[in-house]
Amino acid sequence: ENKHLTYDGPFDLKELYDTIEQWIISKHKEKEIKMKRDHVEKTHKNIEYFLEIWEDMEDLYRNIVRIRILIKDMKDVNVKIGKSSKKMNKGHILVTFDGILESDLEGKWEGKPIYFVGRWIFERYFFKFHQKRWESHVAKDTNDLYNTMRIFFQSYNTQAKV
Repeated sequence: ENKHLTYDGPFDLKELYDTIEQWIISKHKEKEIKMKRDHVEKTHKNIEYFLEIWEDMEDLYRNIVRIRILIKDMKDVNVKIGKSSKKMNKGHILVTFDGILESDLEGKWEGKPIYFVGRWIFERYFFKFHQKRWESHVAKDTNDLYNTMRIFFQSYNTQAKV
């Protein structure tokens, strides 16, 4: 599963991170920040954020959702919401979502060539149904996080005026 989301406009960076964190907590998943870089220029900032979210499904499978956020030309702006003004961020955002089903977590099947062939036979003929069930969980989680982020960005399109 691979999805992309783009947004150009006002947003709150802290609320963006909080939205992702709340999704992780609500789904009882674990996370690891793989990379977080800020490139500060004179007039703007570029941010690169790479996060891996996972859940161990059984001894053999791990459901992984990778999210990569690229923010270009981010600036601080004052945004008018209704009659009040709020300090926010504005920039170009690209969010990439990847859903992965990782199997053989402990590498038991990779030690010898005969085990590798045995794993291939088992996965091809015996575990296929079992694996398909977990693949649907990966797709569901990836789509759910994508929709959560899409709704987050849509809320700024409807309420904010720069």
